Formats: sequence, structure tokens, C-alpha cells
Amino acid sequence: MFTVYTCGTENQSFNGNSTATIILKPAPSYKGVVDMAALQKSGGHIHIWPICYPSNSTSGVGYDLWDITNVTMTINLKPSADDPSPKPIGGQSSNLNWNMQGANMLVLSSQSLNSVDLFFDANFNAAGSSN
Repeated sequence: MFTVYTCGTENQSFNGNSTATIILKPAPSYKGVVDMAALQKSGGHIHIWPICYPSNSTSGVGYDLWDITNVTMTINLKPSADDPSPKPIGGQSSNLNWNMQGANMLVLSSQSLNSVDLFFDANFNAAGSSN
């Protein structure tokens, strides 16, 4: 339903505990209505992969390695006439949090080109992952 977000430029760094703002826009091939009902119909997922690092773009660094221990997603809804002050969905105090501490740590590498999908259900509950 929605387009893919990728980092703006190659070799963009992300600090620990960083935040990325993503504006969801309808994919060109999607012909349905883009609203909360459509998103809730099936849930969704976040797909993470470390593709933005050109090999050896930093002297002596052949590949990028990400150790991810937690992902939190907050969906901020656009105000409308029906709901001029919508409450965010997810975030630190809600259900869209994937904890990967300790043995569950996610390790992604631009060398091995691995990736992960973090799923959420129609009620916006974190619903596991696959890689």
C-alpha cells in the first residue's frame, strides 16, 4: 500500500538511539483509499536492511554492521475535520515496540545483505519478526 523509505544519501550515518521520520505515501500502483481503515485491514511491517553503505567509502571500512536491540514505531496521524487532534499510535508507551535485547539482538550487515521484517497486526500490536 505504501512506498518504501530509504535513507536520503548513501553513507548516511545513524547514531545510537536515533530517530528517522518517515512520511508514508501511497505507492503508485495502489488504487484504494489511503486511510486508517485500509491500514488496519491487514496490519503491516517495517523492512530494515543496511543497503546505504558503499564498500570502503570510509577509509579502511569494508562494510556496515548494525546491532539493533530495540525498534519503536509511532504513527502520527494527519489532523482532519473529524479528528483535529488525533492521538499518536504506538510509541514508547504503546504496542509498537520490538525488543531484541541480549540473545535476540538483530545484527544486519551490508556485507551479508541480510534484512529483517518487523510485523504489526491490525490492532497495531508488535507481532514478531522474520529475517
